[in-house]
Amino acid sequence: MMRLGIAIAAALLTFCLSANAQTVVKSEDGNMQLTLPNGWKEAKLVGPNSKIRANDGHGGMVVVTAFPKEDFKDFKAFANFSDEKLKKTLPDAEPKAENVQVDGKPALRTTVSGTEESGRNVTFIATHIDAGSLYVTVLVRASASDYGRQQQALMGLADQLKITAAAPPPPPPPPAQAPAAKPPGKR
Repeated sequence: MMRLGIAIAAALLTFCLSANAQTVVKSEDGNMQLTLPNGWKEAKLVGPNSKIRANDGHGGMVVVTAFPKEDFKDFKAFANFSDEKLKKTLPDAEPKAENVQVDGKPALRTTVSGTEESGRNVTFIATHIDAGSLYVTVLVRASASDYGRQQQALMGLADQLKITAAAPPPPPPPPAQAPAAKPPGKR
């Protein structure tokens, strides 16, 4: 009977510890990792620039995307490009932007709440990060009720992103050298 009690206690302890465990999700290239809140799960990537995607199983989701810096004039152009999608989704909403830092890097956080075409009230939090050779966006979406309950965790998701320095590309091979010319008269 004592063994059964110990086994049950051990099982309950294991269950409780795993229920409170946070999950760390890494990008396929290993250059980014995101610590997810309790209960969130990794999801299938969508799109070529998507690096990390996860959801809470209740309509909340986070997507981390990355774009090469050379594709944009500057950071402001990148943030405008990313925020344009939010404006199309919630055309009547008024975005609020603030300068922040994520993982020690300069960032711009845009928050917008409104009603989607489907009639659902949602909030988006788009955090745009200047990350060395990349521009990164952490986009969080939640229903109005989820946002009200989880505002702090949702706002803090971008702060859970860790970006490691990508290995520089290997240098190009040296140009092929033409064989040395033989002096005239020698064969």
